[in-house]
Amino acid sequence: MYIFKKKINKKYKKKLLFSKLDKIFSNIYSSRKVSSISKINYNFKNLIKTKNLLNIEKATKVIIKYIFNKKKICIIPDYDCDGITSCVLAIKILKKLGANVYYFIPNRFKYGYGLSIKIIKKLKKNTKLIITVDNGISSFKGIKYANKKNIKIIITDHHLPNKKIPNNCIIVNPNFKKNNSKIKNLSGVGVTFYLLLHLNNKLKKKFLNFKKIKIKNFLDIVAIGTLADIVKLDYNNRILIYNGIRNIKNLGILKLLKFLNKNKKNINCNDIIFYISPLINSTGRIKDPYLSIKFLLTNNKKKLNNIIKSIIKINNTRKKKEKSILFIINNYINKININRYYSLIIYNKKFHEGIIGIISSKIKEKFNLPTIIFTKTKKKKFIKGSGRSIKNINIKNILEKINKSNSKIIKKFGGHSMAIGLTIFKNKLNLFKKKFNNYIKKKNNKYINKKILKIDCYLNVKYFNKKFIILLNKQIWGNNFSEPIFYNFFNIIKQKIINKKHNFLLLKLKNNIYNSIWFNNNKIINFNNKILVFFKIYLNNFNNKIQLILQYIKEINYENF
Repeated sequence: MYIFKKKINKKYKKKLLFSKLDKIFSNIYSSRKVSSISKINYNFKNLIKTKNLLNIEKATKVIIKYIFNKKKICIIPDYDCDGITSCVLAIKILKKLGANVYYFIPNRFKYGYGLSIKIIKKLKKNTKLIITVDNGISSFKGIKYANKKNIKIIITDHHLPNKKIPNNCIIVNPNFKKNNSKIKNLSGVGVTFYLLLHLNNKLKKKFLNFKKIKIKNFLDIVAIGTLADIVKLDYNNRILIYNGIRNIKNLGILKLLKFLNKNKKNINCNDIIFYISPLINSTGRIKDPYLSIKFLLTNNKKKLNNIIKSIIKINNTRKKKEKSILFIINNYINKININRYYSLIIYNKKFHEGIIGIISSKIKEKFNLPTIIFTKTKKKKFIKGSGRSIKNINIKNILEKINKSNSKIIKKFGGHSMAIGLTIFKNKLNLFKKKFNNYIKKKNNKYINKKILKIDCYLNVKYFNKKFIILLNKQIWGNNFSEPIFYNFFNIIKQKIINKKHNFLLLKLKNNIYNSIWFNNNKIINFNNKILVFFKIYLNNFNNKIQLILQYIKEINYENF
């Protein structure tokens, strides 16, 4: 285990302390490049202006024209949580603005990813405008076919474009051409929100009698999609999330929080990442994402109970399938010398297509290795994969290089620096592995295949109180703006292995004893001396007592640290 202390920017810390921010929070925020107190002021007015997004004006003019002419508009989303929330947002707002709008969400097992010819053939008669949300940047065939049918296309996406870009459509993508770099981290639902916000403002400006809708009331949906897609939480994204989780209005989400015994007032980023978004995602992974859209669109309380029960059931199926695949992969890893590997690429025709993305993510986290998990496709000569990468290794760039060196290995691919989806020729799997591995080797990343823990600071016992913990957990944490990890010195009073998987410990600090749990660590700790504990700190949902979630434990003398 490599343990690094986050570097505190002394200049920023001084400014934060001068602004009367608590010392602990000054340490935390200055190490996350927060230069002033204004950067943790998440007032909606501080959001980067919509005009900074390329082609947003063009797209808005087209949508206004189709709204006023009552032309049929179809929203086509991706089938993940980001795509589902993008779709719900678009449908809710466009209907309020008077649009003749409907949606078609593809079932991944029937239609695959993106805007395809097959999907366009299924659209309602007289559909005149397609707006893709969280997809479309690589849908060349679908766009070409739509053009032949005289259907106008607006692509809203955030995935990195390939060198070749679709023609005859309007592309709204923060990663496309010369966009303002400060908005490049938007999720799919973030891009959709920007377009709808611009549209709402434009309509009010153009038509004085137009009743502007309160678009901020839909930010709860934006917060869920943004956190679910694990985009970088820059200041702009944190504004969207903060205003979303502080103002939850969606009936489905409110009902789900009750099912999960979560208090609306105390909801935080972890609640969305670990409880809400996996449920929304599960329908598209296992069955049909339509159920999740229905869950977020319906206003019928009785129907919602049944929908939520169905989604929870589907998610439980997802968990079982995931557990089964992880068992197979862990058995395989136990038979190889994983320490010699630069990447992990595994193919198994029995793996469930909807689960391989989660598996890839979990394996990557466990071993700090770029990971791609493949499974079968309907066409026997191809296999389909989902990949996740680690810091400083752009997985999409590697695929571009492989494709450039030999165009007969990869059939298609897309994604961004940390996550990709791809289809390759099955008989080229070994060649793909070799080339992929060679590119990783060239990166010479000394931390590859090494467990890394980035910690914040020593947490004095005076901060072990409910007021501090509530304030800490109400902050916005996520990708590239990580939740703080603290350390202190404890004595072990008692420990117990739960479900043969997790270690539950009672830890003593001064005269206080704290419940703690070390997930996925089923070994009894035999340290007799005082131990150094790295942890996250929470209030337990059930008993409201302080609970430590352990990240690592070391036997060490205080003086030597």
